[in-house]
Amino acid sequence: MPNRLLVRGARQLLTLRGSGAPRRGAELGDLSIIENGAMLVENGRVTAVGPASRIENLTAARRAEELHVRGRVVMPGFIDSHTHLLYAAPRLDDFAMRISGRSYEEIAAAGGGIASTVRKVRRASQSTLRAQALRELWRMASCGTTTVEAKSGYALDAAGELRCLRVLASLEGEPLEILPTFLGAHAVPPEFEGRADAYIDYLIAEVMPAVAAKKL
Repeated sequence: MPNRLLVRGARQLLTLRGSGAPRRGAELGDLSIIENGAMLVENGRVTAVGPASRIENLTAARRAEELHVRGRVVMPGFIDSHTHLLYAAPRLDDFAMRISGRSYEEIAAAGGGIASTVRKVRRASQSTLRAQALRELWRMASCGTTTVEAKSGYALDAAGELRCLRVLASLEGEPLEILPTFLGAHAVPPEFEGRADAYIDYLIAEVMPAVAAKKL
């Protein structure tokens, strides 16, 4: 038997119906809203959307499990295409310096910026990073995000980058879909200061093959 779910009771149902091409100008405001809408999902795929009076009377809908959203808005989930999910701890000192008028270069020279996060991520255990990321993922989910791209790039050495990518792999589906990105060349780490080319060679020769071998 098909797995069916009828979502009913939506005050508004946003379909974003269109060509699928990027929207520009006035098109950004066209959400293709169905007032008093309903939606039928079968085996994980949306098979029908429209006014509740029509969707709820479909034969398949009458045999479906029901989810009554009680006048809420039903819409597609947000996709966040750029996140730095694993950072160990916020850069509160950086923020304080920024609001006092200091430039990013001045903050970096004072030990802040990416270098500050690299130090924190390198010290953090896998369980600590996972707990921090999970809190952020649930916050994202509560705001309607369903899919995130998530980068490594705050360890900048083989052991740390692999640890971060293992954390991201372990979080798939908890509660969001995660698309991990290896960002080993995010910055030049302190041990390679002034030797950017040597760091790129290290990434190519040692880190990237390890990431590929572990399918992370």
